[in-house]
Amino acid sequence: MPDLKTLFIDLTSLTLREPRKAAARVLAIQVPRPVLWQALVLAVVLVAILQTLFAYVFLLQGHAVWAFVVVNPLIFTGISLGTTVVTVHAIHLIGIRCDGSGDLDGSLKITIWLQVLSLLFGAAELILLPLSQILSKLVSFASLGILVWLMTVFIAVLHGFQSYAKVLFGIIVSALMLSIALIFLIIILLSVTGLSSVLGV
Repeated sequence: MPDLKTLFIDLTSLTLREPRKAAARVLAIQVPRPVLWQALVLAVVLVAILQTLFAYVFLLQGHAVWAFVVVNPLIFTGISLGTTVVTVHAIHLIGIRCDGSGDLDGSLKITIWLQVLSLLFGAAELILLPLSQILSKLVSFASLGILVWLMTVFIAVLHGFQSYAKVLFGIIVSALMLSIALIFLIIILLSVTGLSSVLGV
């Protein structure tokens, strides 16, 4: 039986080569829901730590907008976790309302795996950043496109949808709505923490 490292590498490779098969494999994993929630929290925290490191780098380069993340890493992590939890439920509930067949556990599984992939891409960007900012940005843009495509395929497999275009449209609309709500939340937090005057917001 392959060890965990081999399974992880194989699943990562399969995800990039044949995302539908990878999605089916992820959804077939049998793990209790409490463990899935714990795994989700861990993945989000690790991604938030990585993003905080990016924020330090960009702040040192004079990008003051990242000050909120640096000064309030716990609040930033909380926002990230809350956003991810909302995403999990949105994938489940919106899919069901559109006659999908997926369940909450499935939404958790694909979200966790996408978080892990986001962590891998982010680590690659951070490693490349001191070597070449241009290359790091290229990896950032490429990874964003890949992650959106993977989410589209994974949600389609989860709910049994046939049209990737409709799934992608749903993701874009939902992401815009969530982004607007998140912007208002950040503005409120900036005002509460006093950083709004510092940043000129």
